[in-house]
Amino acid sequence: MSDQQRHACRVSAGIGGVESGGRWTTVAAALAIAAAAWAPQAAVAASEASTASATMPAADDADATAESAEVLPTIPVAGESADEKAPAKSGGPAATQLETIVVTADKRPRSLRDTVGDVDALRGKTLEGFGAHSSEDYLKLVPGVSLNKENADRSDPSIRGIATETRFQSTARVTGVYVDDIPMSDPFIPISQPDVGTFDLERIEVLKGPQGTLFGSTALAGAIRYITEKPATGEFEGKLAGSFTRVSEGDSPPYAAAMLNVPLGDTAALRGVAVYRDEPAYIDDTRTGQDDIGGIRKRQERVQGAWQVFDPLRLTATYLRQRSSQDDSAYADQRERLEHGNANGPSPMSSEFDVGNLVATYDFHGARLLSSTSRSSKYASLILEASRTLGVDQAGLPVNITTDTGSDGFTQELRLSSVEDDGRWEWMIGAWYLRSEQQYDQHLPAPASELIPLPTPPQQSPLPLPGFLSIPVPLLQPGALMEGAELVAAHFQSRGTEKALFGDVAGQFWDDLEVTLGGRYYRTELHSHNVSRGLLITATSGMTEQVNDDNLKEQGFNPRVSAAFRFNDDAMVYALVSKGFRFGGVQLAPPSLADSSGGVERSNTFKSDTLWNYEIGTRSEWFGRRLGFDATLFYGKWKDLQITRVDSTGLFSFVQNIGGAHTQGLELRAELTPFTGLVLSSSAAFISARTDEALETTSGTVPPGTRLPGTPKFQIANLISYEPRFQDFSPGIALIHSHIGTSPNNLFGTEQLGGYDTYDIRAHVLLNSLPLRPDLTLGVSNLTDERGIAGAFADPASSAKDFYFITPRTVSVTLALSF
Repeated sequence: MSDQQRHACRVSAGIGGVESGGRWTTVAAALAIAAAAWAPQAAVAASEASTASATMPAADDADATAESAEVLPTIPVAGESADEKAPAKSGGPAATQLETIVVTADKRPRSLRDTVGDVDALRGKTLEGFGAHSSEDYLKLVPGVSLNKENADRSDPSIRGIATETRFQSTARVTGVYVDDIPMSDPFIPISQPDVGTFDLERIEVLKGPQGTLFGSTALAGAIRYITEKPATGEFEGKLAGSFTRVSEGDSPPYAAAMLNVPLGDTAALRGVAVYRDEPAYIDDTRTGQDDIGGIRKRQERVQGAWQVFDPLRLTATYLRQRSSQDDSAYADQRERLEHGNANGPSPMSSEFDVGNLVATYDFHGARLLSSTSRSSKYASLILEASRTLGVDQAGLPVNITTDTGSDGFTQELRLSSVEDDGRWEWMIGAWYLRSEQQYDQHLPAPASELIPLPTPPQQSPLPLPGFLSIPVPLLQPGALMEGAELVAAHFQSRGTEKALFGDVAGQFWDDLEVTLGGRYYRTELHSHNVSRGLLITATSGMTEQVNDDNLKEQGFNPRVSAAFRFNDDAMVYALVSKGFRFGGVQLAPPSLADSSGGVERSNTFKSDTLWNYEIGTRSEWFGRRLGFDATLFYGKWKDLQITRVDSTGLFSFVQNIGGAHTQGLELRAELTPFTGLVLSSSAAFISARTDEALETTSGTVPPGTRLPGTPKFQIANLISYEPRFQDFSPGIALIHSHIGTSPNNLFGTEQLGGYDTYDIRAHVLLNSLPLRPDLTLGVSNLTDERGIAGAFADPASSAKDFYFITPRTVSVTLALSF
């Protein structure tokens, strides 16, 4: 890869597919792609400015960190001044060209401009400057990605419309989450979806489309990767940051963060990070009169060490832990006001995870061997006050369903890859092993019989439990329940493994064409042990205890083939075909709690679903790299969807592989730097994601062409940033606009999500000449105080509805210090 091929980066987004017609209905968009690729580009004399980097990056980011620069125009934060930014290429002032970033989306350092496939990169320091601390803050900058909001560590991102639910279910998530290359997603039972903060992150990468070849079963629709800053051997440094925040109609949550980097001689260093942040509480409980409930407390610590043992051998160790807790659920029971009054008590929850990782790299002549070993543990606890979902008041007494889930995981990856040189071939081979042991316990108490009249004959009113199974109001005669008894006490254990061999080879032909062939052969196994007791088990099975042991074994192959043609140093067009898959599973509900009548066949296991992705795109730059324009056109074919279904009685639920769906779209992005300090960027996505055939359910028939839930047809993100430069201080101002279109919350369109615009503004001043270089930022998020709904639980079979609003208008003052 030549220096001239290292191009600019920007906030990426997309306009996904067109609704009408067949697979490729957007002929005009395809012509635009071709025209942009062939357009003559202004000549650029690009000689890379060199700087000495004190950072010792982790193995897979070895060449990336030193070359990284802002993805978004930066409002500097403590530890970064205008003069310290990575230099732009020569040929104009540093701020009048689009800036460069290197990503590792294909597990090798590569310029974002040369990466085949749609990859978004958001720089951590930039997001800090924007006050974007959580996924709700920054994923709205990436059209084509939807965040379906819920409670602590349960918000679920989906990419390019690949989703059948907008809340946690008993199937693995469709979007993988990684810290560096450490998988944080659960292969089977979804325990939590960690929301990693942005403080002291190098960047966030968003990989759109299936990533099954390089990342395996946890990235069916795509992946979100948090790339951490690495220990620096050359200097002792630190950073402190704190915020005062006020939320409209809410509380004033604190935020504090600290980083310390300590060199240990010339070959080793330690870096420690601690963050405490509260997500605001703004829901009122009208039944108890308590205001501002539902706030989330998060605490995160990270320690990293790096050691250059000797010239070819480098070790990097990471320990990361996070704790989240919430005193009550942050839902509203209607769409108009930030309040609820239909619960007889709180629904507290907590989640935590611990991850340890050791990366070792050894450089041979022309090749690099990498070993990455990780151990992780996760735990989540939920007490759901379920009187509203039962449809009974219980004379104001709570009905608390307790759910505890946990996992212990181990992963090992070995990878041998070529080291970039002047050759015409790049290659990589690797082996992968994942083992995850998961536990699930749930207890449903029996309501007091003197308070609830039990139905005779049995009524069909389901009780949806928190994302895992559904059970009925007791099918027993009045007076049969005893105080202190349990309807269901379920204990579930599983052990899942994934073994894989993967690799790719890329060849350069005629200096302009690069062709890459890759693939992954995998085998998965899942063994489960399910023990259920309780009055409901006895009533439906005739046994006091029901025990089930199930096994599922699968294997498959995920190819990835691409071709990229470079017309010149400033224009590239590519085509890509890739495939991904998601782990299959077993039913959490015992067989006695779901029948197979009415034409709805229930199996104890469900298999993997798969997604084929086809896309073409272009990357181009104009006018001496002052203007960038990208376009991507894609089509995805989703087969054997894992869908949670209700049985023919309307009482119980299970997971089944049903039919197929497709997603198609167009993604566009543009960025302009007309003069020093001013940056304008705009990106958008138009996506059509629909079912391909009719789905028969007890709630009705889902016809072909039904929209998949949780993904707006249209999204857009706009940014205006101005940052003039002076000798002693650096001021800056930025305005962000985000439009989120409408989408259904489920396949039946019970409720509507989205349909709102938000505006954020940030102004700051960095005083370079003062000790500790104070950086003071004033920010306002959701300037117009929009009441947008970003998540909802609402089902045709239940009268209860939960709505999750975006955060109201938030004013914050942040002070950052660095040394």
